[in-house]
Amino acid sequence: MTFFQTIKSLNPLSKLGPSAAAKVATGLHAGQTLADVMRDASDGVARQAVREALGAFSDGPAALLITCLIESSTAGWERLATQVVASKDLPPEGASWVAARMMRYGESLNSDPMSQHLINLVLSVTGLHVEALIIESGDVEANRLSEKLAELMKQGLSSALSRNDLSQSLVSSSRPSRRVAAPRPSAG
Repeated sequence: MTFFQTIKSLNPLSKLGPSAAAKVATGLHAGQTLADVMRDASDGVARQAVREALGAFSDGPAALLITCLIESSTAGWERLATQVVASKDLPPEGASWVAARMMRYGESLNSDPMSQHLINLVLSVTGLHVEALIIESGDVEANRLSEKLAELMKQGLSSALSRNDLSQSLVSSSRPSRRVAAPRPSAG
């Protein structure tokens, strides 16, 4: 952790902002689509996933860091989904629907195409050519890895979730036909 990151982490005001689940609810209430709120949430999920992955990773093959990153990214979307369901900021059926899509997206990070993208991402950030090469945890640029991971998550939404799901928003007077619907048994 750099000196600047250490100072930022000690700031007690940094923890007073709205939770990620509250930001999702606020975005949906403001008329944003599921794609919009998930893109916004990607930054926070990526930062936390990189922190967790680097915390679990010790010097070793890049493949281990990649595995830690996949696991922590999946867990990040699952955590956010759980927070959205527990939040009282959204109608229960809407919260369940949104959470199900977040869980589905988190699970998609384990798919072969997304895993390959994550491998390529880590290799490009670390400058390695194959994932079997050894890397020291201190040599990984956490901020750059977080930025690249967030970018990948934003781009990967359309491959894991349907366009119809991504275009949904809460019921509002301006968008009555594009609302977050109650989960259907076949869509769950």
